[in-house]
Amino acid sequence: MFKNKEETFNYNPEKFRVSIQTKEDNVEKFNEMIKQIDTVSKYLSHLSKKVDDILVLTKLQDEKIKDLESRIGTLTARELE
Repeated sequence: MFKNKEETFNYNPEKFRVSIQTKEDNVEKFNEMIKQIDTVSKYLSHLSKKVDDILVLTKLQDEKIKDLESRIGTLTARELE
């Protein structure tokens, strides 16, 4: 596997520091991504609630329109008599 004993113990402190720094950078990036995902999740939840509110209001408006159409139909029928 190794040609001689010296290769086995070849230690490069600079590479080790770079490796540690890279891991720390990756952890920071990962934590930042988690924060961004959390923010997006909250925003989507907020939008979902707004969409639900709009759907409820639309349903109420549809019911009011049907009620008004019914009243108009009744009034029109009375006038035609």
